[in-house]
Amino acid sequence: MHFKDDRRNTDRIEKPTMVIMKSLKIFLKRFRHGLIWSMLIGVFALVLSTLIAVFDPYRLLLNWKLVMVEGGEAFELWKTPQAAVYVKVYIFNVTNHEEFLAGIDKKLRFQEVGPYIYREKMEHNNITFNDNGTFTITPGFSLRWVPELNTVTEDDVLILPNIALLGFANFFADTSLITRMSVNLLIHQTKSTAFLRQTVKEFLFNYDSPLVSIGHKFLPSWISFDKLGILDRMYDLTGDSTTIFTGSDDVSKSGTIDNYNGRPYLPHWPSPPCNQVSGSSDGTKFPSMSSNDTEVLFFSKTICRAIPMVRSSELIIHDGIPVHKYIFKNGSFDNGADNPENKCFCRYNKCLKSGLMDVTDCSYGFPIALSAPHFYKSDPSLLNAVEGLNPVEKLHESHFLINQESGTPTQMYLRMQINIPVGEVSTMANSERFSNLVVPLVWSEIAFDTLPRHLLIRFFVYLNFGPIFFVVLKYLLLVVGVAFVTLTVITSLYMTIDNELEYRESSAWRHENQTLMDGVQRRDATRTDTDTRRPTRR
Repeated sequence: MHFKDDRRNTDRIEKPTMVIMKSLKIFLKRFRHGLIWSMLIGVFALVLSTLIAVFDPYRLLLNWKLVMVEGGEAFELWKTPQAAVYVKVYIFNVTNHEEFLAGIDKKLRFQEVGPYIYREKMEHNNITFNDNGTFTITPGFSLRWVPELNTVTEDDVLILPNIALLGFANFFADTSLITRMSVNLLIHQTKSTAFLRQTVKEFLFNYDSPLVSIGHKFLPSWISFDKLGILDRMYDLTGDSTTIFTGSDDVSKSGTIDNYNGRPYLPHWPSPPCNQVSGSSDGTKFPSMSSNDTEVLFFSKTICRAIPMVRSSELIIHDGIPVHKYIFKNGSFDNGADNPENKCFCRYNKCLKSGLMDVTDCSYGFPIALSAPHFYKSDPSLLNAVEGLNPVEKLHESHFLINQESGTPTQMYLRMQINIPVGEVSTMANSERFSNLVVPLVWSEIAFDTLPRHLLIRFFVYLNFGPIFFVVLKYLLLVVGVAFVTLTVITSLYMTIDNELEYRESSAWRHENQTLMDGVQRRDATRTDTDTRRPTRR
């Protein structure tokens, strides 16, 4: 009984196999060179599968797309970034200026006002391709007020520190007595007070200052402008140029900075790593194909340096794109107190407190220092010297989400605070109360939360579907190749045996066999006749 069941199971398996083999045999018989073509297809599929495994066409295709060439996809996306970047500005309004000047209050009290929201447009203009795998551009930025996103107006009136007065006082505080007397006389004659009542638009973009106008007239090498505005100065890139790597020699450098204003370093700082700019990014594209442990550098003229950023998260998925979170490296804003390498950020051997970046040389000589908003991760004494600030990591930390394969940022939150670090100015008119005080002015958030939908779809296809497609293709070709080669060999053997059996059953085989038998019989008959005729010996 078991024997019959096993026999039925065997028949079920053998019958489909026999049908396939018979069908294949008929196909190969009808097409004379079927076996040869079948073998060639199998070998070709195996060779193609091996080439995919060895050369990784997905990586080759991605590398080709990342190289910056005129008219290329990566270049066009980089040339005019399509992410919707918004600038949110928060201004510190002084609420106790009279009490502070009178000595009643020992600390300045601030009230954060805002956000004042603008749309930022970034462009790379006047593009010239060079012969060494780079191209040179002039960067350009513009800001547009977005009324539908704002709940405040640019006409809001605030009480704010007089930047021009504090700048003059700080600049001339260490000069000779005669010079200081002359400057103090100028301050009194121009009726420059420590605080100004200004509209937001005046403070951010331009306001008339007698001190600035006089400085521009008599000291044009120091003050090249006749009106002062925080954002106006921050976005002034007049005469600047940047040279960018195309990635033709090294695709990992594609879209990163080779030099700024013709130099691979920043002249404001005396030595590396402080003056390093080559290999950094302006935020539109970071190094591609970078490992998880690689630091990336973010450069902005406003920041006056390239800041190292490090990976702070494992791989995460943001809008369908695999990314890592990058934040500023711990100690990046240190000026040598904790990180000796940053000692070169001290101007004239005068080091600001940890958490402050001295950008005076990038701010037309005005005493300006950058920090994280609300003195986040800064020396505690900075926060203790004023009232009204409250640092919060979620609100005040900067970060990028970067896809490391392409170097594409899918999210950016760049948060910086502008401060005036006032030195010893007790001998300067109308500014004595500010001696040795770091005055917070404003902080901004330059951000985009996600890429446009059409870009997300494109990157999703490239970065997710692309690798899967080539992996599936590789194994599919492997299976097809093995199948065709195996079936060709088996079919060849099967046809050889089958043809031999068919030949034995054919009339030709019977005729040939009969002929051989007749020949054998005639030979035997001849031998018998010969033996009969031979005489017998007695």
